[in-house]
Amino acid sequence: MSAGAANPGNDRAGRHWRPTLSGPLERSELEVVLQEATQVLLRVGIACQHAESVRRLTSEPGIAYEDGRLRFSPRRVMDLVERVRCSARPAPDDGKLTLGGCWAGLYYCDPETLRVRKATTDEARQMARLWDARGYAGVVPLMPGDVPPALVTLASERIALLESRRLGGSLAVLDPEEVRCLIEMNLAAGRPPLRRRRPAQRG
Repeated sequence: MSAGAANPGNDRAGRHWRPTLSGPLERSELEVVLQEATQVLLRVGIACQHAESVRRLTSEPGIAYEDGRLRFSPRRVMDLVERVRCSARPAPDDGKLTLGGCWAGLYYCDPETLRVRKATTDEARQMARLWDARGYAGVVPLMPGDVPPALVTLASERIALLESRRLGGSLAVLDPEEVRCLIEMNLAAGRPPLRRRRPAQRG
């Protein structure tokens, strides 16, 4: 199980632990966030010095490159948002148990002590095996918290490749050398990395 934060009212034994959950934003509030995000992408943009990425992106309509930053027109952004919304619509509920909704967890609820803490590498490996046994693919469910922050993505990908058949990819990548390492790791594992990952750009 992964969770965000523990209730500060826990007793010493942790018997009454409950996660604290914030209520969801209203649809109108979410639309305001989305509209403001489109303006950030237009006015501020995303810094990018990778020539091939710039060439490919600016070949698409609604994407420009100025002063070392990629800038996206709001219409282009909304077209992409609608495309993602259509692809992410949930399938009809068949009543079967699923374990979806948990991915790249930064914290772990220890089932023995009921304390929320960073996960160990061994716990992240166990969770990856559980996800694999359920037949899931995509992002690792839990990230190891006992490795240096700069190596979390590489460590998570290593766990995915060693402990599962379909997990991996889709975590943030900010360093070209890290991209090279991830590609080589996937190739060594016999997986096609380029179809599964898009490097993030530093904003």
